[in-house]
Amino acid sequence: MHLYNSILFFSLVVPRSMPPLQLLDLPDEVLVLIATTLPLRDFVHFHSTNQKLRHHLSQLAVFQKLITIRNIQAPYLAMMKSLEYLYYYEQVDASGLLQENRIGFDFGTATIMSDEVDDDDSNDERDETDIQGSYARMDRIKDVLRKHPRLSMIMDAHCGTAAPDHEIANVFSVHRGYAVLEVFEEFISEIPDLTRLTMRAWGKRIAEAASATTTTNNHPYSALAREGKGWVELRISLMEDSNGEFIVPALPSFYDGVEPENMDDWHMEEHSDGEDFDDPDGYDREVIMDDSDDDDDDAEGDGENEMIGG
Repeated sequence: MHLYNSILFFSLVVPRSMPPLQLLDLPDEVLVLIATTLPLRDFVHFHSTNQKLRHHLSQLAVFQKLITIRNIQAPYLAMMKSLEYLYYYEQVDASGLLQENRIGFDFGTATIMSDEVDDDDSNDERDETDIQGSYARMDRIKDVLRKHPRLSMIMDAHCGTAAPDHEIANVFSVHRGYAVLEVFEEFISEIPDLTRLTMRAWGKRIAEAASATTTTNNHPYSALAREGKGWVELRISLMEDSNGEFIVPALPSFYDGVEPENMDDWHMEEHSDGEDFDDPDGYDREVIMDDSDDDDDDAEGDGENEMIGG
């Protein structure tokens, strides 16, 4: 539409007695203006039309103008070093992942929260911190990954602060990562390169860090973490990006200095029930919530009746 309006404008101001105006007869600054208002895919096509356009549109100032008019969010400005990065950023942004990248779970379980509220289920109550639309969000990400084979996905899985100890929280966050992987099962069957999907389990380390953020520097995850709830975050990265610069959405600052669970250990160690860690079907995903008062023996025992939260 911008290109059409610009050409229409010049067709009106140029006298009819003159020869038809060719696109390349336009002033250089007008060509640049037209090009920078086009969608990126059209900009690249416009750029490759001929040598004159390539010369003008390859200037650094033009690339900077492309970034400026798109209102790139501040954390990602330093990342925009090429048209490729800018294009993929726009694709991820269009999926809504920059606005919300978390997958929500029913409290105390590894069951992804349904997108629909069950009015007939008195237990299916939502509050303002619950993460809505998880399945629809994952469907949009699957579409992005299918359309762009150079993109990969990172799953950062978390347990809430209510988990009784870090060892259980680590196991539980892995359960949640596997739950998300199961939703991507059909997509996984379509791709030859499984390295396009990476899972990182953080236990409750990040939830504790997020809940500690001050109210003056509050992060959207903080309220959720303070309630003891966990989540899984989805991020998109660019394969063959040797510098690891393209990761969208960016990691919040409370990830700094925190290390995830070593997933390599899950193929060597065993859970207390003897099931291999790398067999997700060996886990009981539904965790029974027991908020009744424990007797003294249980309170001082091995903690079998403790609630797994988050």
